[in-house]
Amino acid sequence: MSSDNLLEPVYQFRAQTEQLLELARAGDWEGYEQQAPERQALLAKLNDNQFMIDVAEAGLADELREQIADIQTLNDELGRLAEQTKSDIANDLKRQNTNDKAVKAYKTP
Repeated sequence: MSSDNLLEPVYQFRAQTEQLLELARAGDWEGYEQQAPERQALLAKLNDNQFMIDVAEAGLADELREQIADIQTLNDELGRLAEQTKSDIANDLKRQNTNDKAVKAYKTP
């Protein structure tokens, strides 16, 4: 593989992470779940020892580190959005339970 194409899996992983982030920002968690396996499949390639050796031998370790740092920043935002959504859902459920109890109390003679 030429050094021009060597980091292509990293660029693809970053692009897929950006797509997942856009879905998360839009609240499209179903779309997120559908596309997440594609990104996960690339992770095995990025964790491959030979890939790392090839990157180092091609003198691309600094570029790889930069890409990984950028991906980590995107992942951090994904995590924050997921936690916020989880919190919002929990609050909605709590409000719904309170409303249900109020209706039940009102209907009880």
